[in-house]
Amino acid sequence: RYWTVTGLRRTDLFLARIPAAIAVVVAAIAPAFLIAILLAVALPTADGDAVRAGTVGAALWGIVLGVVVWAAISVSIGALLRSTGAGIAVSFVLAFVADTGLSLLSRVSERLREVAPSNAISVLTDTDGASGSIGVAILVLALWVAIPATAAARRTAASEY
Repeated sequence: RYWTVTGLRRTDLFLARIPAAIAVVVAAIAPAFLIAILLAVALPTADGDAVRAGTVGAALWGIVLGVVVWAAISVSIGALLRSTGAGIAVSFVLAFVADTGLSLLSRVSERLREVAPSNAISVLTDTDGASGSIGVAILVLALWVAIPATAAARRTAASEY
């Protein structure tokens, strides 16, 4: 049915939703970024030093990377569950419970901390004193996005008629 109406398979339509969702979320936070940049430049700092562009850029990069990763995961989980609301709820649970749990379990094994998306984002943005390999961080984030996206694409393809 979708193929007849749009000329595209449902799987292709699903895969187009991921970059579309990322674009919408980034556009939604862009005004806040602009205000943050203006305030960082305009307001004085406690020590009197000027805010460096690299500092502001690193902070914004960390926010954008986190938003992009969780937007892709949320869209994929929503498609997998066939419910936007459930996808958002499960994504919140993953972001706040599973990710935090993996970070807390790092006391048992440092390897468990490496598979937490928040640690991978910290490694890539060089914040919070995170330690780890950039390659491992990229792989971790790629897997956190690819696994739900692949499962959702397979489910979408299987239910296509």
